[in-house]
Amino acid sequence: MELMQLEMFVAVVEEGSVGKAAGRVHRTQPAVSLGVGKLEAEFGGPVLDRSSRAQGYRPTAMGEIVYEYASRILGLRNELNALVKEGARPTGELRIGASGAAGLARTAELAAMFRERYPEVRITVFADLAESVLRELMERKLDVALLSSLPVGAQSKGDLIASQLMAESGGTRLWAVERRVGRSHFAQLFAEMLRSAPSRAVVAEHGRKRARRMARRTRDLRPALRPAK
Repeated sequence: MELMQLEMFVAVVEEGSVGKAAGRVHRTQPAVSLGVGKLEAEFGGPVLDRSSRAQGYRPTAMGEIVYEYASRILGLRNELNALVKEGARPTGELRIGASGAAGLARTAELAAMFRERYPEVRITVFADLAESVLRELMERKLDVALLSSLPVGAQSKGDLIASQLMAESGGTRLWAVERRVGRSHFAQLFAEMLRSAPSRAVVAEHGRKRARRMARRTRDLRPALRPAK
């Protein structure tokens, strides 16, 4: 297995076409087809579904797993090159889908948090109805989705993972949805950040507790601050 073969495969999955992938990796179409074929020979099965080329190449079940690991390998390679050769932070793209007022607001906060950690990563946000956002996610046009409400049946889809991210003020739920397999490198990093990011409710409660502690300390100090008679 070679890095270029993985890069060719990732390009075909993300571009949906061998021709576009060839232009992206600066190779000929036969070279890209040959590289993907060598991967399939090594893994012992197809990684691309070629049954409907008119709709674009899509990864098979095995291909989803290969794509996830391949994109992470390539992402780490790019990070290493950026850090060692250029002294810069890693470059890439993260595509976030959002729906609902809470989803849009929290997406803006989390995107800013992620950009602070990875300033060279380009972040794009797609806002629409929850059903449209999920469709874009399943078609690999998005990396992760943040939804104020979860459509009926979304949790039963075997290729998606939906988890309640936090409870907003007033009890509003927010759901994070990602693909079970086939996540890109930066989608993986964003998911890890989501799991560690405190909710607004937690931050607000922390602030209230701190204010109460300061109030108690102030009351305790009042006798000592009174002027002597």
